[in-house]
Amino acid sequence: MNKVSDNKLSSVKKFFIKELEPVLGVRECKIYFERCADFWLNKSKTDLIMEPNSPLTESQILKFLYGIKSFKNHFPLAHVLGEQYFYGHRFKVDENVLVPRPETEELVDLIIKESTGDQSIIDIGTGSGCIAISIKKGLKKAAVTGVDISEKSIDVARGNALLNNVLIDFKIGNALDLDSLSDSNENFGSEWDVIVSNPPYIPLKEKVEMDKNVVDFDPHIALFVPDNEPLLFYDSIGRWAVKSLTRHGKLYFEIHENFGKEVSSLMEEIGFSQVVLIQDMQGKDRIIKAVK
Repeated sequence: MNKVSDNKLSSVKKFFIKELEPVLGVRECKIYFERCADFWLNKSKTDLIMEPNSPLTESQILKFLYGIKSFKNHFPLAHVLGEQYFYGHRFKVDENVLVPRPETEELVDLIIKESTGDQSIIDIGTGSGCIAISIKKGLKKAAVTGVDISEKSIDVARGNALLNNVLIDFKIGNALDLDSLSDSNENFGSEWDVIVSNPPYIPLKEKVEMDKNVVDFDPHIALFVPDNEPLLFYDSIGRWAVKSLTRHGKLYFEIHENFGKEVSSLMEEIGFSQVVLIQDMQGKDRIIKAVK
């Protein structure tokens, strides 16, 4: 790897883009540099334009060189920085949780817009806690619970709740056996106004088509389902939800774009009275809303 010509911000940026353009493309290079500059230098996009000749210390330059090496090895931006913005809020992420995705923000936004202040809400498969925490930030009077099978994920989610200054009740539980969670926790709610989940939904056969920065770094337990049971989690959570929701309570799912009709039919079969399939901003089937 060649060296940066001098310690000016503009020179570091030029070198960063030159080294990573073959891997990321020019547009992504600029986005990555802006995020890194924000995180490592506390400089905004405006600062980058107005202060191109500001000097960087040796340790700051070394961070960008580390970033270049990591990105060439397909490390996700969020893992290099250790954080990701989601719905306008900061979340710490590591190898134990999925990096929050932009399409999931649409799920959160829909729930906040359709919910009232003091409802009881549970997020199943909470991961980093991005859904539960963002909902709580938007609905301050709501009682929000997050459930995940991974104790390490719950640790990350609890840290994110502290980071975002919200109170969430996090519990360890299996989305495929939610009845046992209800039975073993005296303080676990018996009725919920809103149940939300972004469960594993990618068939294993699609693994070969996915980007390395997802397959090699996101936890597979949160991504994949068996090829012969793609609706495994929707079936389990849906059957628990139909008996655990309050009257007119709502169930929200993020779904695989190829299984919208199948998940809709399953929710109707389970017994939900109203089932709506909602497309995301890209025009892909992405959200199921079912009303008890």
